[in-house]
Amino acid sequence: MTDQTTFQPGVYFDMPEDQYHSDPCERPSLSSSLGKVILSQSPLHAWTAHPRLNPDFETANERKFDLGKAVHAICLEDRPERIAVLDFPDYKTKAAREARDDALAAGLMPLKTAEYEQALAIAMAMRRELPLFKEGAAFADGVSEVTLIWEEPGGVLCRARIDRMSRDRRHLFDLKTDGQSAHPDAFGRKIINMGYDFSAAFYLRGFRKCFPDLPAPEWSWLAIETDPPHGVSLTGLDEAGYAIAEHQVEIAIAIWRECIQTNIWPGYPHKKRIIETKPWALTGHEQLKASIGFSTPSDSQAIRDRMFAWQAPINQGVEQ
Repeated sequence: MTDQTTFQPGVYFDMPEDQYHSDPCERPSLSSSLGKVILSQSPLHAWTAHPRLNPDFETANERKFDLGKAVHAICLEDRPERIAVLDFPDYKTKAAREARDDALAAGLMPLKTAEYEQALAIAMAMRRELPLFKEGAAFADGVSEVTLIWEEPGGVLCRARIDRMSRDRRHLFDLKTDGQSAHPDAFGRKIINMGYDFSAAFYLRGFRKCFPDLPAPEWSWLAIETDPPHGVSLTGLDEAGYAIAEHQVEIAIAIWRECIQTNIWPGYPHKKRIIETKPWALTGHEQLKASIGFSTPSDSQAIRDRMFAWQAPINQGVEQ
């Protein structure tokens, strides 16, 4: 285990998670999550979320059960000693709270028995299903939680933490637990909506910087459903999707560079914006008008007629 205070650009295989998230770089660095905040909200929001720039920064509530972290610990790190299984149904009693707090103080991940069993079931499903994919062998023969630190032009430091890297450096995997559907079509929509594509482009950029002599690896999202039967899927993105995401990454890095150099972190624009009505909203309204069959709300008879057409009275069709 490394005990460095700060880390230079390079590849690190043994950096603890909390050390990574505290930003151990020589200068404040840009992560994928902060880059997404810059684009989806503002540089000021990114500054607020940075553990070193914001003097009032507060870490997330460690006492909240995070199923994703539990699955990561079992599936990726294979370190059951990191988990403290507590035989309590909840934390309402003093004994339960003390056991939880003692586990946290010892650097462990406290899980109630039911939570541990759920995480273990997800891990078992992954281990059962993953070998059926041709990429399964690359995942099995890999290393987890690989930290990349690199420098962009203008002195911008960036960092990324890859869930799983095959030992031959040809495959990168991002593990996602999904409370809804891991079906490729459903998860494909989440890739865009949640900015997973941005993260992939950011990580791949870091890989190219840290391994300049190696070919670009294949990126895969490994999605696992949190509810039985814990369906598993592997998805990727086409070239057009990656091209869009790579451009977004470049924009985020450029904005970060300017903010770091000037120490100016703007929030939302101080100018009223008129939101343009989207074509789908106009189309939907026209369809509603056509289905109702009247043009003005003052046509009370048409309204009543339409109400009865939507849902007939409960005694309709019943013989008297």
